[in-house]
Amino acid sequence: MPDDGFFVDIEALDKLIGSLSKAEQSLKAANDKLSKASSNDLGHAEIDRAGEKFQDRWEHGIKKIAEFTGKSVEGLNGARKTYDEVNQRNRDRMNRIADTLPGGPR
Repeated sequence: MPDDGFFVDIEALDKLIGSLSKAEQSLKAANDKLSKASSNDLGHAEIDRAGEKFQDRWEHGIKKIAEFTGKSVEGLNGARKTYDEVNQRNRDRMNRIADTLPGGPR
């Protein structure tokens, strides 16, 4: 990895995007299961109410985390695409410059 400029480790970026995508899917699946669970099966009315409150807060929190994770994946995908485009444009420019140099690849 060069220490004198900007460097993007595409492989690591792709792994991060994949991991976050899986996390988002897992969070959504967990939230779906939680929303189908019933706290009324606990037996005592006070426990049932506490279970419902917990379930509501937990569902909301997981939903927000999943939303943030999804937005992070979108942003990282956009950054990766932009990096690829810039990298290709730079490569094309360097090739055009090399073609104009004496002894350059023609």
